[in-house]
Amino acid sequence: FKEAIPIDRYIFPCSFLNGRFKFQTDHPAKPEDQIQAKAVESGCDWCPYFDPSQYRKIGTRKIYKDLY
Repeated sequence: FKEAIPIDRYIFPCSFLNGRFKFQTDHPAKPEDQIQAKAVESGCDWCPYFDPSQYRKIGTRKIYKDLY
């Protein structure tokens, strides 16, 4: 048997940071603020297309996991 597990899907606002960034789940800052801080640290916060407020949930998808 398999169990359906819903996975939230999000839009990440910067393709440069996408592979270089990891959220700190225990940090009190909002995800948008963490993205902004990493952009400043990486030197890409000046990009005219960068907008941390574009980080948002776009839906969910299901993955199936074996119960055994």
